[in-house]
Amino acid sequence: MLEGNTLAVLTLVIGLVIGVVATVGVVIPLLKKKGIDIEKYLNEANDTVVKVDQVFDTIKPFLPQVPALGIIDKVLEYTKLGVDKAEQLYHIGQIQADQRKAEAKSFILDALKLAKIDVTPELDKVIDGAIEASVMALGHTQQTAQAQVAATTDTQTPAAQTTTQQ
Repeated sequence: MLEGNTLAVLTLVIGLVIGVVATVGVVIPLLKKKGIDIEKYLNEANDTVVKVDQVFDTIKPFLPQVPALGIIDKVLEYTKLGVDKAEQLYHIGQIQADQRKAEAKSFILDALKLAKIDVTPELDKVIDGAIEASVMALGHTQQTAQAQVAATTDTQTPAAQTTTQQ
């Protein structure tokens, strides 16, 4: 079972992931609806996260070794790889758009199994949140998704018209 410090760190990470997911899922769409330019603030937030990550990497060797941090680092590493893999499979047509999250999660779980890391319900929540955050980092927005659908529809329409005219 997990020790007190490990459990506290894991609880903190889960809380942060839930906060990020709630912000992305609720607050951002609400602000966009009110006409506030979120993209500018998200770019600033991304720059801040990059700087904090650099600082954390610098001080990490001086922090006490907490096993949960190592596990979370692995989850984040595997998440990036899993999301990138799923996105690539989607782009080459091997999976559908709605299969990307399941594909990414399957990759992460397989990688954790190989690393001999047991997936607890708490870690599963961290994985789900990490996937959501990683997808958000890809820069997908509702507008780009709608533009992709429109582009696909536009390219399919002339072919359909050609067959009906013949």
